[in-house]
Amino acid sequence: MKKLIPQLLVLTTLDFILIWLWVEEIDPDPSVTIYIFFAVPFVFFLNVIIAGILYFVRKEYVIAFLINSIISSVVISFLFLQGIDTRDERSLNEWTFQRSDTLYSVIHYDKTDTFSFSYSTKPGFSTLFLTGKFEDKNGQIVLLTDSTEYIIDNNYLIGFREDSIKVTKFH
Repeated sequence: MKKLIPQLLVLTTLDFILIWLWVEEIDPDPSVTIYIFFAVPFVFFLNVIIAGILYFVRKEYVIAFLINSIISSVVISFLFLQGIDTRDERSLNEWTFQRSDTLYSVIHYDKTDTFSFSYSTKPGFSTLFLTGKFEDKNGQIVLLTDSTEYIIDNNYLIGFREDSIKVTKFH
């Protein structure tokens, strides 16, 4: 038992580092959540297989790897889901404004340098009505479509129905 706790600490630390590096590398988005149904059993059975091999070579590590099969499954679930949340926070910028009963949203997707413009008259329901190219020109945001150009500068949207509209930025 004295050797088991240090063994588990080393294995858990290694798992955390390796899984964290893997999650950072793949940068998961919500569309790949299904990966977790493959990744969790993979790390579980990988540890069980290693324990099986160690049974014939170094029996003192078998229990640590069997326990680690559960710990690593929890670690990969946590880090993968955390990676999805972190990616969303890093890759989306949103500006909103309200006009009478309608909430408008401009959403910028960092990875593709695109934006979408939508409106909502009911919570939970929105309608996309415009998409285009997003450009950041020295802190001034330019939203381009085939026929229109809008600018967001100092938290004001310029060129949409009025001279300028105060917008609130969410990140």
